[in-house]
Amino acid sequence: MEEIVNRLGIMDSMLKQTDNYSTIENIVPLDNHILKMITEILIDAENLPNDNILKFLLHPSFDLIHFLVWRLFYRWYKQRDHKLSDVETNYLKQAIVFNMKLVVLVDEQAATTDVERLTNLLLNKNYFQLLFSILNKVNKSDRLHFDSGLLIIGQWIELISHFEHEHPKHSNSECLMLLNTKIKELMFGSWYQTYIEDMIKYTGSSFIWKSGYEFFIGTCSFSMSNHIRNVNDFDAKPVLEHFYSLYYSSFITVYSKYVNQWSNEIVHCLMGIISFITHCCLNIKSTEVLKNDKQVFHSLFSIVTEKKLHESIISTWTNNETILIDLIAVLFCICCDDTDILRFFTHDIPLIAQRVYPLTEVKYDRTRLTAYLLLAYVSTEDDLLKLKMNDTTIQIYFRLLEAAFHSPTRSFRSVPIEIFLKGLLAFSIHDVVQVEIAKSNKVPLLIEIAKFHPLAYDILWTLSFHVLIQQQLETNKEFIDTLINVRETADGQANIKAASGILWNLNYTFENTSSPAVKNDMNVSRTNFLSIKNLTILSNQLNLDKTTTANLIDKTGPTSPNQSNGFHFDMMISYSHDNTDICHRIYDTLIGNGYTVWVDFNYMRGNVMEAMAEAIESTDCLLLLICDNYKRSNYCRAEALYAYSRQVTLIPLLMQKKYKADGWLGLMLSQLIYIDFTKYEFNLAFDKLKAELFSMNKKPRAHFSSAQKLPSPPPEKKITESIVPSSFVTVNNSTQQTPVVLSSHNSDYLKKPINQWLASDINHWCQEKHLNTFLNVLQHYDGYALIKLYELSKLNYMSMINVLQTDCKKLHYDLSVFEYIRFLSEFEKLSFTHHSEAKIDNELENSKAE
Repeated sequence: MEEIVNRLGIMDSMLKQTDNYSTIENIVPLDNHILKMITEILIDAENLPNDNILKFLLHPSFDLIHFLVWRLFYRWYKQRDHKLSDVETNYLKQAIVFNMKLVVLVDEQAATTDVERLTNLLLNKNYFQLLFSILNKVNKSDRLHFDSGLLIIGQWIELISHFEHEHPKHSNSECLMLLNTKIKELMFGSWYQTYIEDMIKYTGSSFIWKSGYEFFIGTCSFSMSNHIRNVNDFDAKPVLEHFYSLYYSSFITVYSKYVNQWSNEIVHCLMGIISFITHCCLNIKSTEVLKNDKQVFHSLFSIVTEKKLHESIISTWTNNETILIDLIAVLFCICCDDTDILRFFTHDIPLIAQRVYPLTEVKYDRTRLTAYLLLAYVSTEDDLLKLKMNDTTIQIYFRLLEAAFHSPTRSFRSVPIEIFLKGLLAFSIHDVVQVEIAKSNKVPLLIEIAKFHPLAYDILWTLSFHVLIQQQLETNKEFIDTLINVRETADGQANIKAASGILWNLNYTFENTSSPAVKNDMNVSRTNFLSIKNLTILSNQLNLDKTTTANLIDKTGPTSPNQSNGFHFDMMISYSHDNTDICHRIYDTLIGNGYTVWVDFNYMRGNVMEAMAEAIESTDCLLLLICDNYKRSNYCRAEALYAYSRQVTLIPLLMQKKYKADGWLGLMLSQLIYIDFTKYEFNLAFDKLKAELFSMNKKPRAHFSSAQKLPSPPPEKKITESIVPSSFVTVNNSTQQTPVVLSSHNSDYLKKPINQWLASDINHWCQEKHLNTFLNVLQHYDGYALIKLYELSKLNYMSMINVLQTDCKKLHYDLSVFEYIRFLSEFEKLSFTHHSEAKIDNELENSKAE
């Protein structure tokens, strides 16, 4: 160390004795002998121990290294025909390599003096003025675009970008803000567009290369991307949309075809583009721009799995191959947050797990980490067994997780601990991973992490389905007490459900863990949630009136957790919340067909596991809406396993194309036939479900007709006026109308046109069709009025149901949506059965005219 410093000191003294050392603005050539000597000093210093390298940084003579860099840049910029000599080029390259090593060593955890020293050297305002002048010249003319010196300038800019990457707090410094303003001008200028369009025309044949291609596409894209990552007020979305749609998608697709022929220059350009895309997606927290570009994903997988590139990956984020592969892997991890893209990965990328796995063995830590995260998302149980995931894999993952947990920034290599935990949550659903975690005794670490990061509770819940993990958790009495306390806190905390789930898996029931006061409160809650809710659901589905329902509720006292509430539903639906919409549709159609159905649309609160258990105990049939996320859901798993243990009939409904259940779900459903709601149109798939229910001798108990889907009404036509005749509304609203009771009658009225019906005909029709509410509220209607009512309903049936329900309440009647739908359905059947379509149209026109 001292010998190297002394040598540099001698060089410093020699230069100070000449006029050349006074300012960088000097075009007199530097002595080649001195440049060679200093180059050798830098090579020797690079091999010093890290502590000595940092001491070398702090030595005053180190200023000479940067002074000479800018002195050479100035001469190259000022002298029109000057080309950098080999000696000058070698010096500049070695200065960049050594400073890059300093950037890696002087990270966010480095000593303040080291950070300040490197900052002052790299972000020197005096030197930056020269850099801005060079960039202005590059933007105005292509004279320097053919000069290899431009590539050296680009490498120095990338050195500064690496510093910004490691020290994001400096992104708002004056130097970096001005630099990236200049870079942005270059990217939106004509040269960037021209050069990237030239490169897209590449067909694999020889290509006339110029330094401008690499500088604009590689350096500018990379530099701008690091700045975007660190500056919150930069609107990255429109910038990404602009470049991606015009250039990047085509560029990636073209060059992925020739990946085994890539030169270093092409790798550099691809690295810049991928860096820009990835950091923009990180900035806007979205991959929407790429979502529908499946060809690009195929191209990126071709690149990221290229063995030639893997061989060039090093242990630091400092060469183009390492950065390129790392950022593609990071981009894939971001994409896995999008359900549609994740499904595309798992079902349309051939052998995805086998192709990703080699990345777990590369030299760069973060790339290995992102590879594990990808495997967590895309692997099946069979994949992990084939790949022979072992304890070494788990040990590496937990080593990185622990490093992030103990870091002051709670991150590792700029990856926050939340990303580690999300990956581990995805990983931990697999039995093979659970076994390895149990063997490696990592449960105590997760318990400690859970004190600060609630997501760890979900991981422990997932792991607690395995008997080996259960044994480890049961011995930790302090953690059990923590879970009990968490479960008994107020509703709304994210980890209450996880705490309840872990206790449930450990057989810590509500009865033997809660305090008397909490038990009493929770029992009341369960009564309100289950007994009253179940009665309310049943009364709505069976059309019981309010008085009957209220009497039933009054007679229902609090039930113990182990006592059946006595209610029985035809079936229960178990679903993950990404299938909420189709679950609603299945539920509504089942109700419309007369079945009673239990489903949690309101997200159960309080003692959720006990509530789930009692819900399952109230039925003998469970519909499982299966997909990737169903298998990943701890709550769905608990529902399915409890139903399975009680020998409840399971009917799997497939919600995701090409999905094949594996692991715990595959084992449970291995002998069952799926009803595929992705292969068939909804009504056909539902008919198959109904046939399956009938084969089980499950027939409807409620008296409903099948709900008929009505056309969506024009939004501008809203109905606000009352449709119940004013003569029918009593002065005293507390007085209820006497329900209509009709004597027996014949069906002669059906032979008459509807517009000739009398009020008695309408009443007879309502009675025959069991339209009880309409029977009472349409007492004074004739045929014309009935047609008007139907016409208004067709214009906007949602507004109409609101008006009808409001008016019915004035008369102390409740109109259900189901009866309203049956009214529309029966009227349409009546119209099309007894009259031609033209005749109905005439009647509607006549009613309008009158």
